[in-house]
Amino acid sequence: MDNVGLSCLRQSLQAQRTAIVALLTRTTLRPLDVQTIHQHLDDLLDQIPTLLFGAALDDGQAQHIGATFAQQISAQPEALTLTLECISSAITVDRPASHSIGLQSRLIPLFSAIFVGFVRQIQHKVHADQHHVIHTLAAAQASQKRLAALATDLPLVLFEIDCQGAFTLAQGRGLKRLNLTADDVIGRSLFDLARGNPHIIENIRSALAGAAFLDIVEARGRLFQTRYRPLRNDHGEINGVRGTALDITEQERLREERDAARRQLQRALAHTADAKKSITEAVSATPNPPLMTLRDKPLPMTSVDRANDLLSKRELEVLQRVAAGLTNVQIARELVVAPSTIKTHLENIFSKLDVHHRAEAVTRAWELGLLA
Repeated sequence: MDNVGLSCLRQSLQAQRTAIVALLTRTTLRPLDVQTIHQHLDDLLDQIPTLLFGAALDDGQAQHIGATFAQQISAQPEALTLTLECISSAITVDRPASHSIGLQSRLIPLFSAIFVGFVRQIQHKVHADQHHVIHTLAAAQASQKRLAALATDLPLVLFEIDCQGAFTLAQGRGLKRLNLTADDVIGRSLFDLARGNPHIIENIRSALAGAAFLDIVEARGRLFQTRYRPLRNDHGEINGVRGTALDITEQERLREERDAARRQLQRALAHTADAKKSITEAVSATPNPPLMTLRDKPLPMTSVDRANDLLSKRELEVLQRVAAGLTNVQIARELVVAPSTIKTHLENIFSKLDVHHRAEAVTRAWELGLLA
């Protein structure tokens, strides 16, 4: 076929562009704008006449056209079949029967090669997608196993609640501290289980309304630091709540004991300061004894003498920091030693001062003038 014949054939194909673009727009597997489809279709329509009337069919080039069609337009196989039918109709229309038979004999192997390239590309993409899905699923399963192990090791409760308030997930060692099992919880309504605990019910309602927050709640005599997060479906609508609840009962008890000890120490220090002030005022009000009497009596020990006599220099440094309210770890950091070393020093201090805990040690030290 000469150049004029090829030009006429291309014009016939272009006349089918609108119908083909409408077809591809309906059947593409991913969103594509009409301009993009026109661009890829122009390339296809431009190459087919050249291949069709070449000296010999380039099978590899025809398969490449099909693979490119699948990769760039991502249409379904049916779309390619209908597209090729439109092209065949445009090529053979208004042609003599003898010419149409000859064209059909070349169109069939050409279209077959195009379709083979298309199918191979689709198979390659499906295989790649399957590999990606398998990899993603394996990563998700590994993450789920790590999360399950974490929930098993920590006093934690992982839970999910649907929009009606029913538990769909409940796991973790924290359930045991509530004297519950997953079977006791899953499928039951939180509003029934938490009846009489308006704090928890209000938190769930807030999360179902879209709030994500952290709160400390009490359940069955234990304290849980609980994080709430609303769950949403593919349309962005809230369809439940996911939460993690960590049992912090022991931490809170230790914190309260520490705060109570600190308040007791502060009261002891204030009492000691008042006593020291009273003694100082009393001594100041006492007349000086005769010089001869003072000369006959040994001089009293100073606070430094008493400290050196009772405690070592390092023990005194530790005691001073205890009086300032520092913890063993903080003292160890300041003195550049291990916390266990500070613990040993405190045991020696308690023994020398005949006391049993830190507050008594500080009070006794004030009484002996070791913390002047």
